[in-house]
Amino acid sequence: MLGGRYLRDTHVVRGAPAPYSGESIYAYDAETQRIVFAYYASDGGMSRGVAQVSDDGFRFASDRYVGADGHVLNLREHWIRRGDNAYDAITEVEEGGRWREMMRVSFHRVPTP
Repeated sequence: MLGGRYLRDTHVVRGAPAPYSGESIYAYDAETQRIVFAYYASDGGMSRGVAQVSDDGFRFASDRYVGADGHVLNLREHWIRRGDNAYDAITEVEEGGRWREMMRVSFHRVPTP
């Protein structure tokens, strides 16, 4: 997007009780020399954070997801590359000072028809 300076990632969750979608915008922050992102959810929630390259993919440092109702979740993610066409995204939530896995999603590239 915008001449390749930013990357937009959108998703739709199917099978959820209510329709849910989200959009992330990633950018390289030249001042801090880091990858930054902003996430916007269809239900009004949002978060901002930093991604770091790791040996096996990306790690997203702890960030605060704030729901439309003001409820806050402390989250972190690890994206693990699985070859050239897939990766696993593991999301953890902090509860009582401890991290626990909240969800794990496997993404696979689908050939363009």
